[in-house]
Parts: sequence; C-alpha cells; structure tokens
Amino acid sequence: MTERVSVTAEPIGRGRSRVVAQLGAHPVHADEFSLGSERGREQFLKRVKEAVPALTPEALAAMRAQLVQEAARPRQPAKPAGAEMVHGRTLEYDDPDPWPEPVDGAVLLDRIAAVFARYCRLPAHGADALALWVVHTYALNAAEHTPRLVLTSPEKRSGKTRVLRVLGLLVHRPLTAENVSAAALYRMVERDRPTLLLDEADAWLVGRNADDSLRGLLNAGFEPGGAVIRCVGEDSEPAAFRVYAPVALAMIGQPQGTIADRGIMLPMVRATPQESAGLDRLRVGAVRGELRELRCMAVRWAADRHAALVEADPSLPEGLDDRARDCWRPLVAIANEAGGEWPARARAAAEALSDSRDAGDESHRVRLLRDIRRIFEGDAGEGVAPWPEPAIKSETLAERLAGIEGAPWAEWGRDRRPLSKAQLARLLAPFGVRPKNQRLAGGQAKGYARSQFMEVWERYAPPTARGTVPPSQPSNGAAPSGTVRDPASVPSRPGVPGPLPPDGTLGRLGRAGTDPENGAVPRQPSNGAAWDGGTAQEEERGQDGEPCPAWFMPEDPERRELWAELDSESRQAEFDSHARQAAVPATCYPDGQDVGEQAAMQAEGLREPMLPSAPSPQP
Repeated sequence: MTERVSVTAEPIGRGRSRVVAQLGAHPVHADEFSLGSERGREQFLKRVKEAVPALTPEALAAMRAQLVQEAARPRQPAKPAGAEMVHGRTLEYDDPDPWPEPVDGAVLLDRIAAVFARYCRLPAHGADALALWVVHTYALNAAEHTPRLVLTSPEKRSGKTRVLRVLGLLVHRPLTAENVSAAALYRMVERDRPTLLLDEADAWLVGRNADDSLRGLLNAGFEPGGAVIRCVGEDSEPAAFRVYAPVALAMIGQPQGTIADRGIMLPMVRATPQESAGLDRLRVGAVRGELRELRCMAVRWAADRHAALVEADPSLPEGLDDRARDCWRPLVAIANEAGGEWPARARAAAEALSDSRDAGDESHRVRLLRDIRRIFEGDAGEGVAPWPEPAIKSETLAERLAGIEGAPWAEWGRDRRPLSKAQLARLLAPFGVRPKNQRLAGGQAKGYARSQFMEVWERYAPPTARGTVPPSQPSNGAAPSGTVRDPASVPSRPGVPGPLPPDGTLGRLGRAGTDPENGAVPRQPSNGAAWDGGTAQEEERGQDGEPCPAWFMPEDPERRELWAELDSESRQAEFDSHARQAAVPATCYPDGQDVGEQAAMQAEGLREPMLPSAPSPQP
C-alpha cells in the first residue's frame, strides 16, 4: 500500500474521544472510546484491519503509535457553538492555625454556645449540643463515631439554613451544599475529610427521589472504618474510599430510620415575630473574623486533648439506647475534658434530645408491636380495657389496630386501605410471630396468642422504655386502672383474700376458697389477682400444680375444656393477662354476697374495697 494511514481524535466528554482512521483522504473506520484504554485501542486497530485487509503490520504499528500519542495529549471537550464552557471552582479550605496559648475548654464551649444563642432560635439544650458538635469536628480522629447532626422542621422558614450558616463559620473544613452526588461525596471525603453541611436533604433522602446510594454513604461514614468500594481507572480496578466524616443535615420532615438512628435530632420550629426580634442579624462578612478566633482555639484544644479523648469512656445517662450512646459518647467525652458545668450540661442535652430522636425514630414494626400490646393489655389513660381472652383472631386484631386513632393502620399500603390480616402477618413475620390455630370463645380460628408476643415485646417494645406514658393516677389514691395492687397491701382478715406467703406457693385452692394452713382465708397470687371460690368437692383441683385463673368457672364446660387443652406457658399468659385487670369477682368472698351488698359494706367500712377492675370478661 502506498497511501498513508493516519488517525485523528476529537474529545467528546466523559474521557471518551471520537477516533477516525483514514487511508489517505478517505475514512475507513470510526469509533468512540477512551484513548487511555489499551484494550480500546487494540479493539480499534482490529476493526481497522478488518476494514482494510491489505494493511501491513508496519502501518498498524504506526497507527498504534499515533493512538498512544493522542492519549498522552491533554484535551478539553469541544465548546458548543456560540457558548462558553463553564467549569466549577476548585474546592478550597481555610484551615486556621492553632491558638498560640493553652485553651480553657469550658470557656471555649461557652463562647460557641453563646454564638448559636445569639443568632439562632433553638430547642432546649440545642446550643449546648451544637457547641459540643463543633468541637467534635476538630477532634474527629479521637472519636469512635461521628453523630449526624439532623435539623428537622415541619415546614420551611424554621431557621435550619441559618444554623448551617453559623456552623459553616465554626466547624473544621466546612463544605456547604444543597445537593451532592454519591461519586462526588466519597471522593471529597477521601481526599479532604471535610465537615459536610447539607441543606434541603429531604429532596434527595426521602420520598420518590430518595438516593439510596447517598443514604448508604452517610450511614457508612458513621464509624472510622466506614468505606465504599468502587471500580476506578481504565482497567476498572476496585478501590476503597473512606467516608468517615462529620455531617449536618437540614430537612423538612423526618429522615429515614437509619439516618435518625445515627443522628442527634434538633427539632426546629418557626420563630414568632417576638422571638425573631430577639435574635441578632447574621452578617457573615462582619463576624467571620471574630469567629475565626474560636476556630483557632478549637484546633489548639483538640490537639492538646487528643490523647485523653482517645482513651475517654464517659458514663452516660441510663435511659439512652445503644445507638444513642454511640452518638453522645464523643460529645460527652469532650464535655468531661472541658470541665466546669459542661459534663452536666452535656448529659442533660443527651437525655432531652434523645427523647426527641426517639419520638420520630420508631419503625412501623415497633409501632405495631406497641399497639398490639396496648390491645392485649389495655390502656388506662385512654380507657381501653384489656382483651378478655389469651388469644385473638387475625381479623379482629387487624380491625382493632385500624381503629386506633392516630395510628397508620387505618390507611396502610399503597391503596391506603385498612390493614388486612395478610399485611399484618407479613409485618410480624420478621419477629417470628405467625398466625396459628387458636381456641377462642367462639370456636377455633387462626389468630395470635398473647404468649407469642412476650419475648418480642420484651426486646422491642418494653413497657418501661423511655418515652412511654405511665398509667394515670386516680385522685383518690386507689391503684390506677390496668395495674395490679401489691399483694402485701391487701389485708388478710376473715372474708378478704390475703397475700401469698413469702415462699410464693399457691397451696391447694379449692372451690370452698379454703387454705389447709389457715382454714378460712383464701390465698392470693403474688401479682395481686384473686382466685375464685367454689364447692368443697373441687378441692383436689389445686393439687396438680396448674392453678385456674379467677375468671375460670367449673360449671362452664367450654371454659373447663379450654383450660385443659392449654400448655403451661399459655396458662401462665392467660392468668397474667387477667391479673393485669386486677378484677376480683364476687365469688372471692366466702360469704357469697352480691356486688350491691359488697358496695354497701364498703361504704360503711365493714369490708375492704375491691381492687379496681375492668369489666369482667364473658365466657
């Protein structure tokens, strides 16, 4: 071949070029690929050879050399006709020099908290939490976790952006953005380790436009070892990018549970005109120099206290769960090292703001468990009586859940319809709770027994959890509805059920209500519920060690059959359920007086009042 073979390349963006091979003045093959990829170059030459079979090895070698030269040339994409190319500015950070003298940590925190109180309307303890978090951004390498600072509000114009602006004047290496891609995020954190201040996070963290990759990066960056794996370079080699960095988010509404679980929540509200008038105008240019002094002091204090912060293991309020402890441990450690009033102020903030965090952090499944517990055990504050049986049909449970005011079960799923029994089963399946055949008062049916929930309630919905509402206390000093009176407070005297002996044994409880040791006074179980009486010929019933609950009536064959078929766990759950009602029926009194006679004697002081009770369940 006498005609010369040449190659031309034109960049088209994203690292790719349009490459054309020419034989003399005639194009023979064109393709788009990255010139930096050896595999791409060889594939291109192979196709040129297929288009021109007579091409000599020398000509191919010359083309290969031209492609290598083109790859080495710095190139910019061609400018669109009539338009100027716009490039983003390079990220720069103004790192302050350390303060020349030792810094008093308590004074530093006081001054930072005063800045927030001066310019921002915050919830209680909010200024203290922000001051601790600002110093934490300088002591990041000494912490085991970096809590996400989450500013939430029900509506716009609640002061979230202003808080982020003040944070941008105080934190270490602030980087403010209203939108960011996952690729940019992990590259920035790997290279610069900035403090990310992300406004309007609801636009890309929740709803239909939620970016799961970004949420995953924010979750992974909670711990120092957090990293993401991405393929990079022309050969797509996998590489690890560190994503451990402080992050502050501002958003309308609540974040997803994984973000809230790793965050310190600051619920913001719109300030009234009077509250706004009490705040100073934030003039960034005027206060930047003043606040730079605080940044220099934070750099010096964090450097001087680094070793102590690494070894710190501060005590935390007992009410915090494990994840809240992870969030607050680095901040309380800073408060302890600062001294003064700050250890107490930090713990008070941890308790108060963790309550706010928990209020919006409960998943639908945990809410479901709490509502099912409310159905089985009742709610004294709302006047809801406990469920009278040890089990409940699936349909009935779904209907009662849908009837709870303020709960999401009335409009569940995409169709916004009441929760169905199938949806209920799917929600409970991860806890290992599944519908089973249950013997109920109306016959056998698929449903759930109270005993199935005992363990998951203990693990996920304990009654003593922080934030639960205690039962209301009557003004007359009686025990609250839905609770059980301490048996030691029940007097033991003729005609009145007495407390259980210290050894906790039940003895032989027959229909006559007699105890072989004292003859006249029936014993009462340790949880305060009472056993029913009866005839003497039924006395042997108590010898098998399987006591009957108070509502069990031997003359009722259905109740007798139901009790005989229950295992020990179900019997105990059934009795516990009734004991919570603290219902003492008239048969507990050996003299057999009816309810009206008992009430009259109570009014005259001749008989102890009955324990407060819910309506007695019907067989």
